[in-house]
Amino acid sequence: MENAAQALIIAGGVLIGIILLSIAAYLGLTMSEYAANTQAQINRNEANQFNQRFIEYEGLTNLTIQDVITVKNLALEENKKYFGYNAEADRASNDNDYIDVILEDNLSIYILNELANLPAPDNDKECTNENLLNKYLGVKFECTEVELHPVSGRVNKINFKIIPEEL
Repeated sequence: MENAAQALIIAGGVLIGIILLSIAAYLGLTMSEYAANTQAQINRNEANQFNQRFIEYEGLTNLTIQDVITVKNLALEENKKYFGYNAEADRASNDNDYIDVILEDNLSIYILNELANLPAPDNDKECTNENLLNKYLGVKFECTEVELHPVSGRVNKINFKIIPEEL
């Protein structure tokens, strides 16, 4: 009788231990999922806040070269935050978070950065802010597209197109 009672106490203790371990494992899993969801929400909010500076231009049709230069400078500033960024060689793609600012000048497409040259006939001049101002002063632009990176959700391309002057 004593052995049976002691066996029941031991079995009850083991059962309570298993229940406590199960509850601890469940709480640990639930908390880790909550932390992962919270971190994902924080990342989405940061990407949305980052994107807002660029997305506000999408669809606008009465932009000036100053607006294009502002976006170009924002993109260059963000690109320089990445270690090893090379303005001459690095372009936005699916495996990085670089930002390209693209200008469609008639039938040609140019990526604006400090090391590129201006479109013809000024292709002997660098694409500096001053040279862009001189070439496109008085020209109107449209922001045709703001493309988001498929993985990070951050802006990675902004397209501007010259609006032809009405005759």
